Amino acid sequence: MPSEIKLRRPELRAGVVSRPDLLTRLRDSQATVTLVVAPPGYGKTTLLSQMTVEAERPFAWLTITDEDNDPSAFLTYLTLALDSVEPLDPQTFAALAMSEADVASIRLPRLGNVLADRSLPFALLIDDVHMLHEPRSIAALERLADEMPPGSQLVLAGRSE
Repeated sequence: MPSEIKLRRPELRAGVVSRPDLLTRLRDSQATVTLVVAPPGYGKTTLLSQMTVEAERPFAWLTITDEDNDPSAFLTYLTLALDSVEPLDPQTFAALAMSEADVASIRLPRLGNVLADRSLPFALLIDDVHMLHEPRSIAALERLADEMPPGSQLVLAGRSE
C-alpha cells in the first residue's frame, strides 16, 4: 500500500521566512529541470512548499525515501504523483503499476507515453532526491527529466547535485 504522505506537500509552519527572490526565480524559470541544492536544514523543502502556494499551474509532490531505490516502487509513486495532476487512464495506470513488468523495456517507455499525453503544463516537485542511489531508479528519473512535456517543470531538491 503506497504511503500517501510521500505525495503530500508539507504544510508551512507559522513564521516561516519568505524568500521572494528565490520563489520568483523558481516560478519564472523557463528551464524544464531545476535543481535546488543545499545542505540539510537550509529550507529546500520549505521553499518548494512555498512555491506551490501561489502556483499558476497544477503541481505534484513526491518525497523520496529509501524505498524508492526499488525502481518498481519509484515508478509507482511517480505514477501516483502524475495522476494527482491529471488523472491517468485506468489502463495506463494499471500497466505502469504492474510490479512484474520490466522497468527498462516496459515501464519507462509507458512513463514517457504518460508524459506525452499530459494536456496541461504542470510542476513536479521531487524532494530529497539525494536519497536515490539505485541505478535503475536514477535512470527512471533521467528519463522523466528528458521527457517532461513543454511548459512543464521538474524541480529536484536535494543535498548534492
